[in-house]
Amino acid sequence: MRVKEHLPVRLEPDLLERLGTMATSRCMEITGLISEALDALERAETFEEQIAEVIERLELLEEKMEEASFNEKERLEYLFRLVETELRSHSQAIQARLDRVVPPRTS
Repeated sequence: MRVKEHLPVRLEPDLLERLGTMATSRCMEITGLISEALDALERAETFEEQIAEVIERLELLEEKMEEASFNEKERLEYLFRLVETELRSHSQAIQARLDRVVPPRTS
């Protein structure tokens, strides 16, 4: 009961009335209501910190994906150049074999 004696002195009457109404509707005492409100506020702050962490990790992952995409593009270009070189060498080898089997015509 001591809390009830001091609350009106420290809190505005409208706020105290709201607290009383909410406490009554939830079948709680005002101190329990305030305690639950503080717990909810702490959970909300923790949740905000977790969200900030997730956003930071997502941004880092996005950066890594962009780097990977760039590296993949370079890698594919290298592989295409390698395949092109191998095809050219293979075509030249086939042409040389054909030239040996059937010499080119000279007019």
